[in-house]
Amino acid sequence: MMSGPFTTFAQARLVATGSSLEIDPPDLAPSCWTEAELKTLVSAYYKFFNENLAKETSFLLKLRPNRELPQLRRLIYNLRSANEHSDNSSAQEAAARWRAKFDTPQQAADALAAELLKGIEILSRIAVAVSRDPDKTAEWKQLLSVDTGTVFSAVASDLGLRFRASDLRRMVRNVEKRIEIQPGSGDRRVLMAEYCAQEILSDRRPLPVPYDQVLDSLGLLGTQSAAGAILIAHSVSEVMPNLRGDAFLARVEATWRTAGAQ
Repeated sequence: MMSGPFTTFAQARLVATGSSLEIDPPDLAPSCWTEAELKTLVSAYYKFFNENLAKETSFLLKLRPNRELPQLRRLIYNLRSANEHSDNSSAQEAAARWRAKFDTPQQAADALAAELLKGIEILSRIAVAVSRDPDKTAEWKQLLSVDTGTVFSAVASDLGLRFRASDLRRMVRNVEKRIEIQPGSGDRRVLMAEYCAQEILSDRRPLPVPYDQVLDSLGLLGTQSAAGAILIAHSVSEVMPNLRGDAFLARVEATWRTAGAQ
């Protein structure tokens, strides 16, 4: 179940940017009877707060400074670094001081969960305030315009498709890895959107025009027929590799209409 502040943050983000938050909420009622379980919890909190929300947290803090969120980020960083790296003495010392405050792993887990909950509450309040400011929401949208998860969600919506959270995360990771290996040139968002469309349709061949131009020309953006139209576009591209621009779109439209008439 989503925590209240997490839901508030996700809704404010959606209102401000039009982008859904495709990450799972943290476990704020953890059960940690051993040090190993506590370490697993720390790793999960690190990924959630220090990785998944890092870019947006920094952005929101720039707009509305707050001392507690950087402190929380540093605490989670120290705990995780102490668990996974033996060459960071300052993190190990800080983590040891923090851990010494609690008698059991469960007490430590409860305290860390309470700190994270407080951090999400602060973040959600900032997000709600920012979502009411048109200039700041424009900045937030720009920040997310080249976020892989956001672009992937937009492409999936254009194609009229939805995925389970686990499948979505896997495909987003595939796109992120691909864009690292094949960064291409030109508009990064356009390239990322094309990679997302190819990942969704399991087809690595590029179209001669952006996928959304195909859907727009057919009036199929966001419909159940969108994915099928893109598959037809790929077929046209394979059979007629020399077609470009309007000529390609016209051929795709003719093929689509013919297929629909059958």
